[in-house]
Amino acid sequence: MSRGRNASIRGPGLLACCLLAIVAIQCRSPSHRNGAQTVAPGPSITSPAVRDRACGEMVHVAFPDIDVCIDPYESPGFEQIPSDVDYADADAACTARGARLCTEREWERACRGPQGLRFPYGDRFDPNPCNVSGPLVPTGIRNVCRSGYGVFDMSGNAAEWVAGGLLKGGDIDADEFAGRCGSRVRGGQNDGPGIRGFRCCRDRRTGN
Repeated sequence: MSRGRNASIRGPGLLACCLLAIVAIQCRSPSHRNGAQTVAPGPSITSPAVRDRACGEMVHVAFPDIDVCIDPYESPGFEQIPSDVDYADADAACTARGARLCTEREWERACRGPQGLRFPYGDRFDPNPCNVSGPLVPTGIRNVCRSGYGVFDMSGNAAEWVAGGLLKGGDIDADEFAGRCGSRVRGGQNDGPGIRGFRCCRDRRTGN
């Protein structure tokens, strides 16, 4: 009887030892460690840090059919007053930087922001956020005149050249119609904007 009792004691004890050994082996395996630990993921192609590195000082504008870097400010840059330039000079200035004039679609998407607004700041016209009543002011100083992508002065101040010789956004005399993101005027029209500026774009992936 004593040997039976000893055997019954040793049986469960041996089984417990085996189970502990199996658990220890699993804990040492790489797959188990990875599953048990909280591992910080690496940066994805769409993370802000990657976007900033790819575009440098420009702003990344992403949409299903758009992946472009755009200047956040009107040329010549932050806290400087835009110059009145013709289309050829604007195009040459962007080319000299290894960039190009934005297409109308790129420019308009940057203005509308991710939400597709009528104006950089919202869907209703407001004469206060952007400079639509002159005189020209340094670009970037009106923090509220900024699109959802973080691009400044896309309504009012200087109208902006885009590829194909169109002017977008209206100038210092822009009304509700001219100050829309969707407004467009063919350069050279007598009733077009009096002050013409620009900003540059480049493809995010190819750099052109």
